[in-house]
Amino acid sequence: RAVNQVATELQNEILHQIKDKLDDYVRVAHNINRLNAIALAKGDINPDSAAGETVFWQQTQIFPTASFVYCGNEKGNLVGVGKMTNKVHLQTWVVNDSTNRIPYVYGLDDQGNRNREFDKGAEPFDARVRPWYKAAKEARQPTWSPIYLGFTTHWPAIATSIPVYDSSGRTLIGACGIDFLLPQEMSQFLKSLNIGKTGSAFIIERSGTLVSTSTAEPIVENTSDDSERLLANQSSNSTIRATADFLEQRFDGFD
Repeated sequence: RAVNQVATELQNEILHQIKDKLDDYVRVAHNINRLNAIALAKGDINPDSAAGETVFWQQTQIFPTASFVYCGNEKGNLVGVGKMTNKVHLQTWVVNDSTNRIPYVYGLDDQGNRNREFDKGAEPFDARVRPWYKAAKEARQPTWSPIYLGFTTHWPAIATSIPVYDSSGRTLIGACGIDFLLPQEMSQFLKSLNIGKTGSAFIIERSGTLVSTSTAEPIVENTSDDSERLLANQSSNSTIRATADFLEQRFDGFD
């Protein structure tokens, strides 16, 4: 009974740590989006001219869990700053008429200034068709996108976004959002938890697919255009696989 009690207390402590971390993500993300929505409406952030990258750079310095901070508009243009094609260094992402709608990525120095052209996309980009933009437009309020695979990284990501309207409140100007790259952010956090020698922590969504895991197992089966996310009951980790099988049988699904 004593061992059971200690084990239960440890499990509950770990669960609370995970929940607190997720709550922090939600709180920080919505606050940043509200600030950027005001700036986009005022014109201080403007994807057409790439104005606002300094603001985004400052935000990523203060909130390093935000993988990518950005705003797009009804022309399909976008400007943002984050770690999209490089896990270490921050870059500016620009899509507008000057780039012929091709994503241009510029490296940033430690002062937030562009220091070189880092990369260039192979295909045109349209912010209006991305999941985060469509989710904000449809919801007409702050919302979360479904988990999707990133445009350049093909990593699972989730975005919180907010629609931005003109002063009349009727005409959509654009949307601002923040990406969290789940393997990069949440999985690293889960791996840092003290779960013991044999314990595992993982997060799944109601579709049964893995969101993050404390194990070294990748949650995407490949990193190409036909990437597929891994189902928890197909995990190579026996603990995750057995737990998912039990939950599915016990509750007749993950809903």
